[in-house]
Amino acid sequence: CPPVHHSDTYRRLYHPAYRVVLRPFSAYLPALQRIDELKKTVDPLFIAIDGCSGSGKSTWARSLQSIYGGRVIHMDDFFLQPEQRSKERLLEPGGNIDYERFEREVEAGLRSGRPFSYHVYDCQKRMMTDQVQVGPAKIFWIEGVYSQHPLWSDLFHLKIFLDISPEQQQKNVLKRSGSELFRRFMSEWIPLETLYFSQCAIRQKADLIIETTLLF
Repeated sequence: CPPVHHSDTYRRLYHPAYRVVLRPFSAYLPALQRIDELKKTVDPLFIAIDGCSGSGKSTWARSLQSIYGGRVIHMDDFFLQPEQRSKERLLEPGGNIDYERFEREVEAGLRSGRPFSYHVYDCQKRMMTDQVQVGPAKIFWIEGVYSQHPLWSDLFHLKIFLDISPEQQQKNVLKRSGSELFRRFMSEWIPLETLYFSQCAIRQKADLIIETTLLF
């Protein structure tokens, strides 16, 4: 449909200085305002997008990257390998991620300010696949559950938490992942991320909390 706008007469008489945007885009405004302010004084800028499964973290990272540029790093690339998935490890808040490798390959690289590389773990193939080369960028977007892990949360200039209702979360996860993986999300992965959120106070420590339920 054509964009909504005032008539020429209205614009001439009243000089409107605002824009009408669709509701989904309005949710981005608090983040855009914070990022615009930070960009004036911080270079490079490190931003983490954490939150519930199915809340739109990857979509937000892609959308913000399309506006500002930069490099996106996905926490899904640091899925635990089978030999790491001990009972003790999974009882640890924030333990359901290869935080040792993230610290070694990504955190250290970001803090160094020099080009670095990291390996991608493919959980379907159960093996390391690509090696990603990371060069200089104005903004680094770290997206995914566990991106604001206490081990490196001080790295970030902005921490965004995406929240969503349980009902909409289930719809999104089922649509995205299918029925077989949906069962694993509900019985295993979502309880583990809930433990991480509560025990590590991830939501409470975020700079921005954005409710995404109505965006779907």
